[in-house]
Order: sequence, then structure tokens, then C-alpha cells
Amino acid sequence: DVLVESGEIVTPAALIKIANGGCGRVVVYAKPSVCFCCTGKELVGAETSPGKAQKISSNQYLLGSLLRQYGCSAEDYGIVGDEEPMVEEFFHHSLNNNFDLVLTTGGTGGGAFDLVETGFKKAGGILRCSSLKLRPGKSVIAGIKGTTIYIGLPGPPNAVHTVFLEVVAPLLLALKGVRRTRESLLTVCASEEIKVKTRGHLLVKEGLLIIYGGVCTVRLAGKNEFSTCHILIPPGRDYIAKGEIVEVSMREPLWFS
Repeated sequence: DVLVESGEIVTPAALIKIANGGCGRVVVYAKPSVCFCCTGKELVGAETSPGKAQKISSNQYLLGSLLRQYGCSAEDYGIVGDEEPMVEEFFHHSLNNNFDLVLTTGGTGGGAFDLVETGFKKAGGILRCSSLKLRPGKSVIAGIKGTTIYIGLPGPPNAVHTVFLEVVAPLLLALKGVRRTRESLLTVCASEEIKVKTRGHLLVKEGLLIIYGGVCTVRLAGKNEFSTCHILIPPGRDYIAKGEIVEVSMREPLWFS
């Protein structure tokens, strides 16, 4: 009998079937290897008191935790300043050491200090994408060098978190050989009206999904709330009425009340 399909995640429940079937050794995919850095001369580590015009490099800790959560072998290269030699040194290291995926945060907006695209190309990378029709995430860039995939994420941590879950996470699952995943898109009822500014792109807003009285509802997450889902607002829509059905993408387990 087939105990576990090829491409299926080996869960604790799957291990029971595998063990009871007498399988002592199982062939699995290797963990994806990822190298990442955060760019910006204004960034400092959490152990440093930020001075004037400085801020904590919180994306370092966010990406490190997310990559561990998705079962990756991750190398945190650290903070890379907005200087060509530093950016080029990072890409020389990351694109020539057989990593499956390379990630950067910041420096993708096309400004004078946004050097990651140039650094990637100088290191021999081939750019495949220079923007996405997605907000947040419009300034995402992506490319390849050999078998290594590169994705340049935006700078704001909320945007990094959102784009990681919507773009990077599915890629990591594919690299891990996952062929089937649980359906993560749900259609639910808006518990309050939602007003947004739109520019013709798919808009992803952080939401809080709650099951109350047998009804699954969603609303925008407050400033100090941890969102459990992404509310997907179609291009051109700037208003969702209370009670309207909307599509959401899950990012955390459901809250029950």
C-alpha cells in the first residue's frame, strides 16, 4: 500500500504510518539553503541603541524566524550598507556558494541608494522580474544565476512579511518538493466596511479572521494586533461593504471565540 505520497509533507501522523509499515529509512528532499541580508546604511542590530536617522534591522529577525519556520537552512549575512563594494561583495558570496535562494530587503525602489539590482547584474545574475502588480510588493525584483534564485524584497517589515508569505513561502514549499498543500484561500464575510486606496493592483491588507457563532468573519487588523490572514482586495476596488464576501489567504491559525 502507498503510505505517504511523493511530495507529501512528512507530518507526525505520517511518521506513524511509515513506522508501522516497517520503513526505517525514508528518502526526503534536502532543506532549501537560503542566504539573506538586509540593506541600508541606517540599519543597526537590536543590541544597539539607534542614533539619529538610524533604525533597528528588524527584517533580519523576521526573515531568520520565517525561514526556520519553513524548514530552511539559512545563513544570515547581516546588514549590508548602501555602498557598491558592500553590495557586490554580498552577491559575490551568495551567488557563488550554491544556495538555492538568495533574499535581500530594501534597495529595490530605483533611487540613488538602491543598488541591489545593479549589484545582482554585476555578479552575473539575470533579472526576470522588476515589479509585481501587488501592493505591498510592487518594488519586488527577481532573477536567477545558474540554479540559484534571487528575490529582492521591499524594505518596510510589514511589506516584507506579506510578500514573503504570498511569494517566497510557496517557492520554498516547491523547493522542498511539496506537491500538495492545504487550501489556504477562504471566502468569508466582512464584519465591517473596509475602505482603502487603490492604484489598480491587487491589494493585500492584514486582517483578523474570527469564527463567532458559527460564522466566519474578517476585519482589518488593528495597529497593535497580530494578523491571522491577508484580505485580498481585487484591482480597482476601494470599498468592501459590511457583510460582503471577500477572499482571504491564511497566515496564522484561526482564532475561535
